Amino acid sequence: MIMMLFSHHMWYWLDVYIAKTAREFLESPERAVLQDETWLKSLVDNVQAMYIERLARHTFIAAAYGITVCHREHTITLDPRQSPRTKQTSCIVSSVIEIIQGWLQFPTHCNARAQAWFVHVIITQFDINLLYLDHICTTYNNAVKNLFRRGTWHLDSFSCLKPVIDAAPDHPLFDTTSEETKRVKDLGRIIDDFVSGKFPSRPQGNSESAINPNTVQLPQSLQNVAEDRIAVFKSFIRHSMNFVLSLSMQGVPSSLITKFTRFSDKSIPFRELAPSRSRFKGPDGPFAPDVVQTTKGIFSALVWCGITFTAPFSLDHGTVMVFDSAVHFEQVCTGKHKGKPANFFCNTSAYGMHNPHRKVPLAHTYWASLKGNVWPDFVGNRVVPFKECYFFFRNRGKPGAKAFPNIGPLTSYLLAADLVYAGVVERPSVQDVACIIREVDKGPIAALEGLGLVTRQTADSKPNLSQCQAALEYVYGVVCEVVPEEHRETLYVDYIMLEHSLCKFSRATKGGWLQS
Repeated sequence: MIMMLFSHHMWYWLDVYIAKTAREFLESPERAVLQDETWLKSLVDNVQAMYIERLARHTFIAAAYGITVCHREHTITLDPRQSPRTKQTSCIVSSVIEIIQGWLQFPTHCNARAQAWFVHVIITQFDINLLYLDHICTTYNNAVKNLFRRGTWHLDSFSCLKPVIDAAPDHPLFDTTSEETKRVKDLGRIIDDFVSGKFPSRPQGNSESAINPNTVQLPQSLQNVAEDRIAVFKSFIRHSMNFVLSLSMQGVPSSLITKFTRFSDKSIPFRELAPSRSRFKGPDGPFAPDVVQTTKGIFSALVWCGITFTAPFSLDHGTVMVFDSAVHFEQVCTGKHKGKPANFFCNTSAYGMHNPHRKVPLAHTYWASLKGNVWPDFVGNRVVPFKECYFFFRNRGKPGAKAFPNIGPLTSYLLAADLVYAGVVERPSVQDVACIIREVDKGPIAALEGLGLVTRQTADSKPNLSQCQAALEYVYGVVCEVVPEEHRETLYVDYIMLEHSLCKFSRATKGGWLQS
């Protein structure tokens, strides 16, 4: 019953209170904004601006509105054939509800909402104690089956409520003076006191282990260690932000400044501000709007990620960044850069571990795999789902032969991430990023382990997926604590940036860069 009531209150808050308040903000600008409504007013204003400016897509991040209990984001996509202004208020309210529903992860199946409103009918039209009746679940199932079949209401089927109405008078809870009713009300008062903070959230002494043997109060010394680890991560993000935004460098370790200055691509946690990334997403690079959806555009991106990444070749500002074919790429290598050693073109340790298979001839395989408009046909006139793009690079090819050799899970993810910022691919969810970093099992997972946020059952196993997701959500909140709201857009603070920052933090801690 407690779960049913909780569901009812949550949906009532969303469908009634949020909808009513949002509509009042839109229709009555003079309405006073209460202190606990400022976040909602900001959200309504931003959604309204999206409709007025006719933006096709926008991502709303919960933390940007001061909602720190969850660190999620939700993307709204508008139909170009936008509703007429007469219906715009309803559309804005619906979008606000959709965003909050996404942030708080309300169930998406229609039955969840139907159950909440069924409970509402029982409470308002009959009595809350009817929820204890044995017939209540059968009644609910009958109501859903009859009222919502084929997606329409059938008011004549309210006769399905008859069993519960008939049974109600004989049930002890229907009698407000019965012992059963008294005990239920006592239980309710205990729950209210617990929620309001009158009772401690965790019993003390031996009773704690009796209630939940898995709940352990960490010794203060261990709590201090955990807090110290997070503090180190916060300082890394803060120092990095101050460096890239040319803010105060006071207190930044000299070793970290040296890494940022000499090896920016491998050390700065804000991936979109790294030198090579800034160059390749520019107007002359493969991610330019008029190039990224072409065969030569994606071929050049593959060359950059799979062959030349962080090598001197990719950082030479006199070298073209878009290649018309594998032959053209080879001509650039043997022409302007004739006689240069292999490590000028390929950094075999670009992603950390040494990879001897990173070689210039891979370009011919990439080009052959892309012939026949493979990429333009795959993208089409849509924004590609992140996981679909990821698997495009991972799985293409004939059995036993990869279409894009040397493009493994990590590089496939990085390519898909680059294409997010180019507007070709949807932004990944936190679940997507958690799934991929768990599969790759490199720097970000090592960083989360070092922070004490994920663990392994055995040395050879991988952390639990839900544990990885929860850890990412927590660390995202930590980043938002450090980076002021006015800098988050400049620094591209999102879950892609978070994966990148964890990777760089892992390197920084292993390399001792954070020591003064």
